[in-house]
Amino acid sequence: MITCWTVGYVVFQIPSNLILTRISPRFWIPFLEVVWGVLTLISYKCNSAMFFYVVRFFVGLAEAGFFPGMMARSFYTKEELAKRSILLSTAGGIGQLFSGTLQSAAYTNLHGVHGLSGWRWLFIIDSVITAPIALLGFLILPDQPWNAKPNWLFTQADIDLTNARLRLAHRAGKTPWSRAKVRRLAGSWKIWFLPILYIWFNNSLGAANIMPFWLKAQGYGVRAINLYPLPIQGFFVVTLSTHWAFGASAGKTFASSHNPGADRHPSSPSARSPSSPAAPSPHLNAHGGRPAFQHGGRRHRRGIGISLP
Repeated sequence: MITCWTVGYVVFQIPSNLILTRISPRFWIPFLEVVWGVLTLISYKCNSAMFFYVVRFFVGLAEAGFFPGMMARSFYTKEELAKRSILLSTAGGIGQLFSGTLQSAAYTNLHGVHGLSGWRWLFIIDSVITAPIALLGFLILPDQPWNAKPNWLFTQADIDLTNARLRLAHRAGKTPWSRAKVRRLAGSWKIWFLPILYIWFNNSLGAANIMPFWLKAQGYGVRAINLYPLPIQGFFVVTLSTHWAFGASAGKTFASSHNPGADRHPSSPSARSPSSPAAPSPHLNAHGGRPAFQHGGRRHRRGIGISLP
Protein backbone atom coordinates (compact mmCIF):
# COMPACT_ATOMS: atom_id res chain seq x y z
CA MET A 1 0.00 0.00 0.00
CA ILE A 2 2.87 2.36 0.77
CA THR A 3 4.34 1.70 -2.69
CA CYS A 4 1.04 2.43 -4.44
CA TRP A 5 0.60 5.65 -2.47
CA THR A 6 4.19 6.73 -3.19
CA VAL A 7 3.83 6.14 -6.93
CA GLY A 8 0.73 8.34 -7.04
CA TYR A 9 2.42 10.97 -4.88
CA VAL A 10 5.51 11.15 -7.10
CA VAL A 11 3.64 11.06 -10.41
CA PHE A 12 1.29 13.96 -9.67
CA GLN A 13 3.51 16.49 -7.88
CA ILE A 14 4.75 18.33 -10.97
CA PRO A 15 1.41 18.19 -12.87
CA SER A 16 -0.38 19.54 -9.79
CA ASN A 17 1.94 22.51 -9.55
CA LEU A 18 1.54 23.20 -13.26
CA ILE A 19 -2.22 23.20 -12.73
CA LEU A 20 -1.72 25.82 -10.02
CA THR A 21 -0.50 28.21 -12.72
CA ARG A 22 -3.90 27.91 -14.42
CA ILE A 23 -6.32 27.36 -11.54
CA SER A 24 -6.39 29.54 -8.44
CA PRO A 25 -4.90 27.87 -5.33
CA ARG A 26 -7.97 28.92 -3.35
CA PHE A 27 -9.91 26.40 -5.45
CA TRP A 28 -7.32 23.78 -6.41
CA ILE A 29 -5.79 23.05 -2.98
CA PRO A 30 -9.14 22.71 -1.14
CA PHE A 31 -10.41 20.61 -4.06
CA LEU A 32 -7.50 18.20 -3.57
CA GLU A 33 -8.35 17.99 0.13
CA VAL A 34 -12.00 17.25 -0.62
CA VAL A 35 -10.93 14.47 -3.00
CA TRP A 36 -8.55 13.14 -0.34
CA GLY A 37 -11.35 13.09 2.21
CA VAL A 38 -13.73 11.27 -0.13
CA LEU A 39 -11.11 8.65 -1.02
CA THR A 40 -10.31 8.18 2.64
CA LEU A 41 -13.99 7.58 3.36
CA ILE A 42 -14.14 5.07 0.51
CA SER A 43 -11.25 3.21 2.13
CA TYR A 44 -13.44 2.05 5.00
CA LYS A 45 -15.44 -0.03 2.48
CA CYS A 46 -12.38 -1.82 1.12
CA ASN A 47 -12.76 -5.60 1.26
CA SER A 48 -9.74 -6.74 -0.74
CA ALA A 49 -6.06 -5.96 -1.05
CA MET A 50 -6.46 -4.90 -4.69
CA PHE A 51 -9.22 -2.44 -3.74
CA PHE A 52 -6.85 -0.94 -1.16
CA TYR A 53 -3.99 -0.69 -3.64
CA VAL A 54 -6.12 1.22 -6.16
CA VAL A 55 -7.57 3.60 -3.55
CA ARG A 56 -4.17 4.29 -2.00
CA PHE A 57 -2.75 5.17 -5.42
CA PHE A 58 -5.44 7.80 -5.92
CA VAL A 59 -4.98 9.05 -2.35
CA GLY A 60 -1.33 9.63 -3.29
CA LEU A 61 -2.45 11.59 -6.35
CA ALA A 62 -4.72 13.79 -4.25
CA GLU A 63 -2.09 14.35 -1.58
CA ALA A 64 0.75 15.10 -4.01
CA GLY A 65 -0.24 18.67 -4.72
CA PHE A 66 -0.78 19.91 -1.17
CA PHE A 67 2.69 20.27 0.35
CA PRO A 68 4.54 21.58 -2.74
CA GLY A 69 1.51 23.72 -3.57
CA MET A 70 1.57 25.39 -0.17
CA MET A 71 5.33 25.88 -0.33
CA ALA A 72 5.21 27.29 -3.87
CA ARG A 73 2.85 30.06 -2.82
CA SER A 74 4.02 33.44 -4.09
CA PHE A 75 3.37 35.62 -1.04
CA TYR A 76 6.79 35.25 0.56
CA THR A 77 10.28 36.39 -0.26
CA LYS A 78 13.07 33.87 -0.66
CA GLU A 79 14.34 34.68 2.83
CA GLU A 80 10.95 33.87 4.33
CA LEU A 81 10.20 30.59 2.55
CA ALA A 82 12.55 28.45 4.67
CA LYS A 83 10.78 29.38 7.90
CA ARG A 84 7.37 28.65 6.35
CA SER A 85 8.59 25.30 5.06
CA ILE A 86 9.83 24.32 8.52
CA LEU A 87 6.59 25.54 10.10
CA LEU A 88 4.45 23.45 7.73
CA SER A 89 6.66 20.37 8.13
CA THR A 90 6.62 20.72 11.92
CA ALA A 91 2.84 20.99 11.89
CA GLY A 92 2.73 17.77 9.88
CA GLY A 93 4.92 16.02 12.45
CA ILE A 94 2.76 17.26 15.32
CA GLY A 95 -0.30 16.08 13.42
CA GLN A 96 1.16 12.59 13.18
CA LEU A 97 1.81 12.58 16.92
CA PHE A 98 -1.85 13.36 17.55
CA SER A 99 -3.10 11.00 14.85
CA GLY A 100 -1.22 8.02 16.29
CA THR A 101 -2.78 8.61 19.70
CA LEU A 102 -6.21 9.26 18.16
CA GLN A 103 -6.06 6.12 16.02
CA SER A 104 -5.09 3.99 19.00
CA ALA A 105 -7.99 5.35 21.06
CA ALA A 106 -10.47 5.08 18.19
CA TYR A 107 -9.54 1.48 17.43
CA THR A 108 -9.72 0.49 21.07
CA ASN A 109 -13.04 2.19 21.84
CA LEU A 110 -14.93 1.93 18.54
CA HIS A 111 -14.05 -1.61 17.49
CA GLY A 112 -17.33 -3.44 16.91
CA VAL A 113 -19.55 -0.36 17.15
CA HIS A 114 -22.37 -0.62 14.57
CA GLY A 115 -20.72 -3.81 13.40
CA LEU A 116 -17.64 -2.06 12.03
CA SER A 117 -14.05 -3.03 12.76
CA GLY A 118 -11.85 -0.49 14.51
CA TRP A 119 -9.68 0.07 11.46
CA ARG A 120 -12.74 1.04 9.40
CA TRP A 121 -13.66 3.68 11.98
CA LEU A 122 -10.20 5.21 11.56
CA PHE A 123 -10.90 6.02 7.91
CA ILE A 124 -14.35 7.40 8.75
CA ILE A 125 -12.92 9.70 11.45
CA ASP A 126 -10.12 10.92 9.17
CA SER A 127 -12.65 11.80 6.50
CA VAL A 128 -14.99 13.58 8.93
CA ILE A 129 -12.10 15.70 10.25
CA THR A 130 -10.90 16.55 6.73
CA ALA A 131 -14.24 17.68 5.25
CA PRO A 132 -14.83 20.94 7.20
CA ILE A 133 -11.16 21.97 6.96
CA ALA A 134 -11.15 21.41 3.20
CA LEU A 135 -14.36 23.42 2.78
CA LEU A 136 -12.92 26.20 4.95
CA GLY A 137 -10.02 26.44 2.49
CA PHE A 138 -12.39 27.71 -0.21
CA LEU A 139 -13.15 30.69 2.04
CA ILE A 140 -9.79 31.64 3.52
CA LEU A 141 -7.09 30.74 0.99
CA PRO A 142 -6.19 33.76 -1.17
CA ASP A 143 -5.52 33.88 -4.90
CA GLN A 144 -2.04 34.44 -6.26
CA PRO A 145 -0.89 38.04 -5.59
CA TRP A 146 -0.88 39.09 -9.24
CA ASN A 147 -4.56 38.19 -9.77
CA ALA A 148 -5.93 38.53 -6.25
CA LYS A 149 -9.05 40.61 -5.69
CA PRO A 150 -10.15 42.31 -2.46
CA ASN A 151 -12.44 40.23 -0.28
CA TRP A 152 -13.60 39.93 3.32
CA LEU A 153 -10.09 38.87 4.39
CA PHE A 154 -7.72 41.00 2.29
CA THR A 155 -8.05 44.62 1.20
CA GLN A 156 -6.59 46.16 -1.95
CA ALA A 157 -3.91 47.76 0.24
CA ASP A 158 -2.88 44.28 1.46
CA ILE A 159 -2.63 43.02 -2.11
CA ASP A 160 -0.63 46.07 -3.25
CA LEU A 161 1.74 45.63 -0.31
CA THR A 162 2.32 41.99 -1.20
CA ASN A 163 3.12 42.75 -4.83
CA ALA A 164 5.47 45.58 -3.80
CA ARG A 165 7.37 43.20 -1.51
CA LEU A 166 7.68 40.58 -4.23
CA ARG A 167 8.96 43.11 -6.76
CA LEU A 168 11.67 44.15 -4.31
CA ALA A 169 12.54 40.49 -3.76
CA HIS A 170 12.76 39.96 -7.56
CA ARG A 171 10.10 37.26 -7.48
CA ALA A 172 8.47 37.21 -10.89
CA GLY A 173 4.78 36.66 -11.29
CA LYS A 174 3.08 34.45 -13.82
CA THR A 175 4.97 34.21 -17.12
CA PRO A 176 4.01 32.32 -20.29
CA TRP A 177 5.72 29.05 -21.18
CA SER A 178 8.27 29.11 -23.97
CA ARG A 179 11.12 26.97 -25.27
CA ALA A 180 13.62 29.34 -23.66
CA LYS A 181 11.88 28.95 -20.31
CA VAL A 182 11.90 25.15 -20.57
CA ARG A 183 15.61 25.17 -21.48
CA ARG A 184 16.38 27.48 -18.57
CA LEU A 185 14.53 25.24 -16.13
CA ALA A 186 16.11 22.05 -17.50
CA GLY A 187 19.56 23.60 -17.22
CA SER A 188 19.12 24.76 -13.65
CA TRP A 189 21.10 22.86 -11.01
CA LYS A 190 18.14 23.21 -8.64
CA ILE A 191 15.97 20.96 -10.81
CA TRP A 192 18.48 18.11 -10.50
CA PHE A 193 19.96 18.61 -7.03
CA LEU A 194 17.05 19.67 -4.81
CA PRO A 195 14.83 16.65 -5.65
CA ILE A 196 17.67 14.42 -4.41
CA LEU A 197 17.73 16.30 -1.12
CA TYR A 198 13.96 15.94 -0.84
CA ILE A 199 14.18 12.19 -1.49
CA TRP A 200 16.73 11.89 1.33
CA PHE A 201 14.55 14.00 3.59
CA ASN A 202 11.39 12.04 2.77
CA ASN A 203 13.05 8.64 3.13
CA SER A 204 14.55 9.61 6.47
CA LEU A 205 10.99 9.39 7.83
CA GLY A 206 10.50 5.97 6.22
CA ALA A 207 11.11 4.21 9.53
CA ALA A 208 7.89 5.70 10.89
CA ASN A 209 5.98 4.10 7.99
CA ILE A 210 7.80 0.77 7.99
CA MET A 211 8.03 0.23 11.76
CA PRO A 212 4.31 -0.64 12.12
CA PHE A 213 4.78 -3.60 9.74
CA TRP A 214 7.75 -4.81 11.78
CA LEU A 215 5.77 -4.45 15.01
CA LYS A 216 2.90 -6.44 13.53
CA ALA A 217 5.29 -9.18 12.41
CA GLN A 218 6.64 -9.31 15.97
CA GLY A 219 3.13 -9.92 17.30
CA TYR A 220 2.36 -6.50 18.81
CA GLY A 221 -1.26 -5.37 19.04
CA VAL A 222 -2.92 -2.51 17.19
CA ARG A 223 -2.52 -0.08 20.10
CA ALA A 224 1.24 -0.64 20.26
CA ILE A 225 1.56 -0.45 16.49
CA ASN A 226 0.02 3.05 16.55
CA LEU A 227 1.89 4.34 19.60
CA TYR A 228 5.42 2.93 19.44
CA PRO A 229 6.51 4.79 16.24
CA LEU A 230 5.47 8.17 17.71
CA PRO A 231 8.92 9.00 19.22
CA ILE A 232 10.27 9.10 15.65
CA GLN A 233 7.82 11.89 14.83
CA GLY A 234 8.63 13.58 18.14
CA PHE A 235 12.34 13.62 17.27
CA PHE A 236 11.43 14.97 13.81
CA VAL A 237 9.46 17.85 15.37
CA VAL A 238 12.24 18.71 17.84
CA THR A 239 14.86 18.67 15.07
CA LEU A 240 12.86 20.95 12.79
CA SER A 241 12.04 23.31 15.67
CA THR A 242 15.75 23.56 16.47
CA HIS A 243 16.54 24.39 12.85
CA TRP A 244 13.78 26.99 12.87
CA ALA A 245 15.13 28.66 16.01
CA PHE A 246 18.70 28.60 14.70
CA GLY A 247 17.64 29.90 11.30
CA ALA A 248 15.65 32.75 12.82
CA SER A 249 18.59 33.74 15.01
CA ALA A 250 21.07 33.53 12.14
CA GLY A 251 18.73 35.54 9.90
CA LYS A 252 18.46 38.35 12.43
CA THR A 253 22.22 38.43 12.89
CA PHE A 254 22.74 38.57 9.12
CA ALA A 255 20.15 41.33 8.78
CA SER A 256 21.72 43.32 11.58
CA SER A 257 25.14 43.26 9.95
CA HIS A 258 23.98 43.83 6.36
CA ASN A 259 21.01 46.12 6.87
CA PRO A 260 21.33 48.26 10.02
CA GLY A 261 18.06 50.07 9.40
CA ALA A 262 15.97 46.91 9.14
CA ASP A 263 15.00 46.98 12.82
CA ARG A 264 13.57 50.46 12.59
CA HIS A 265 10.14 51.37 11.48
CA PRO A 266 10.33 52.60 7.88
CA SER A 267 8.35 55.74 8.54
CA SER A 268 10.55 56.89 11.42
CA PRO A 269 13.22 59.56 10.73
CA SER A 270 16.05 57.21 11.75
CA ALA A 271 15.02 54.71 9.08
CA ARG A 272 15.12 57.17 6.22
CA SER A 273 17.90 57.23 3.69
CA PRO A 274 20.52 59.93 4.38
CA SER A 275 20.13 61.13 0.82
CA SER A 276 16.37 61.39 0.93
CA PRO A 277 14.23 63.50 3.24
CA ALA A 278 11.43 60.97 3.28
CA ALA A 279 11.05 57.21 3.12
CA PRO A 280 10.03 55.99 -0.35
CA SER A 281 6.89 54.27 0.95
CA PRO A 282 5.01 54.00 4.23
CA HIS A 283 5.54 50.26 4.04
CA LEU A 284 9.09 49.92 2.76
CA ASN A 285 12.49 50.45 4.31
CA ALA A 286 14.65 53.00 2.51
CA HIS A 287 17.91 51.18 3.25
CA GLY A 288 18.63 49.10 0.19
CA GLY A 289 14.95 49.00 -0.70
CA ARG A 290 14.26 46.04 1.61
CA PRO A 291 10.90 45.68 3.30
CA ALA A 292 11.10 46.60 6.99
CA PHE A 293 9.51 43.34 8.02
CA GLN A 294 12.18 41.16 6.42
CA HIS A 295 15.14 39.62 8.25
CA GLY A 296 13.82 40.06 11.76
CA GLY A 297 12.76 43.69 11.41
CA ARG A 298 9.50 44.98 12.82
CA ARG A 299 6.49 43.20 11.42
CA HIS A 300 3.39 44.82 10.02
CA ARG A 301 0.46 42.90 11.46
CA ARG A 302 -1.71 43.22 8.38
CA GLY A 303 -1.03 42.23 4.80
CA ILE A 304 -0.56 39.04 2.89
CA GLY A 305 2.52 37.00 3.67
CA ILE A 306 3.70 38.98 6.72
CA SER A 307 6.63 37.61 8.66
CA LEU A 308 5.98 35.48 11.69
CA PRO A 309 7.21 36.73 15.06
